[in-house]
Amino acid sequence: GPRGCGKTTIFRNLSLKAQLLGNKIKKLDEYKENFIAIYYHCNDLYFAFPYLKEKLDDEERKCIIHYFNLSILYEILDLLNILNMVKGFDLGQNTIINIQELIRLYIHAYEFPPLGTDIIRHLMTIVLREKGEARNWFEDRQEIKPNFLPMDFINKFCEILQDKNPWIKSRAIYFQLDDYSTPNISNQLQETIN
Repeated sequence: GPRGCGKTTIFRNLSLKAQLLGNKIKKLDEYKENFIAIYYHCNDLYFAFPYLKEKLDDEERKCIIHYFNLSILYEILDLLNILNMVKGFDLGQNTIINIQELIRLYIHAYEFPPLGTDIIRHLMTIVLREKGEARNWFEDRQEIKPNFLPMDFINKFCEILQDKNPWIKSRAIYFQLDDYSTPNISNQLQETIN
């Protein structure tokens, strides 16, 4: 749609996070949709990789995919953090353990937090750190190269959520990418992520 027609407002209002934060849903049984929408604004990508005009090599493309996966993962974790405050939602200890095991499989620096730590918040902090490391490596290559997440990482993460949590299991998960267009998101970024 044309600029200013309300796409962002619609995308955000469809997201479960916005509905929870806007108090449209106070208990999970009030949510009747058969999907979970997760909103992501692509300015995050633009600011991480501005002005890409040259052809990217394989390592650069892997880094961009890694960063994108981390960005989407952060949005999922933020939603889970908010859901944990909603009456009737329990992510479950097995789900949390499986999530940590998946993260540890790909992010070798991940360490399980001390007892009593809010694990979802801990994971969010780890994801932000990894995003910063990926961006630093992309810019100057002097940092140690991160262990890049595979292209299907978000799919694997969502499979754990749908497999382990009955409330999520019955719902499709949609990712709404806002402002995923040129000139903000360069052709090189779009080709890589597509």
